Amino acid sequence: MRSETDTEAVQAALQPVADSAKDLPWSEERPWRVDSHVHEENGVVVIDLHDLNARLSKTVLASVTELAPEFHGGGVIFITGRGRHSVGLPVLRRIVLGTLVRLEREKGWRQRDLGAGRILLVVDEERIPSRYRGHMPLWIPAFFVVFACALVWALPLKVGLPLLMLVSWFAVGVWRAGRHRPKGITWEE
Repeated sequence: MRSETDTEAVQAALQPVADSAKDLPWSEERPWRVDSHVHEENGVVVIDLHDLNARLSKTVLASVTELAPEFHGGGVIFITGRGRHSVGLPVLRRIVLGTLVRLEREKGWRQRDLGAGRILLVVDEERIPSRYRGHMPLWIPAFFVVFACALVWALPLKVGLPLLMLVSWFAVGVWRAGRHRPKGITWEE
């Protein structure tokens, strides 16, 4: 017997939202359906909140929050868009960010802005695909090491050596802060 995937579980849980979305004024031209607005991308469930109003978006967030700890992909991506159809500030983005900030405080989950109106909720850092982890790409520190060495080489020894020591101290601090923490250990401890 095949077990239910994360996407199938979310689609089943959000079917009542899709039924309620049929009553929205724009549902004739832009219907919200689970088969078109809930899918998987790189092992993570993606929920497109376009074509939902604020009330139904809150319902989606509440439903997904209940399921999220069981996700094999370790998280979920919410597509809020850029808010071009909102009057004033982007409504869906504010709702999603407000909920995810509360979940960060209450449950210790993390959120990441993926850009282009996409927000990732990370429930379990161990299960989230590596492309979505909060690790710094290797080319960034490598660039700064090469830049610091070139700067030290170009400057007089009296300036270059203290600068190299300062850059090394900073690099070690960044490295220590970014090291993988064992599961269960938080910044507060």
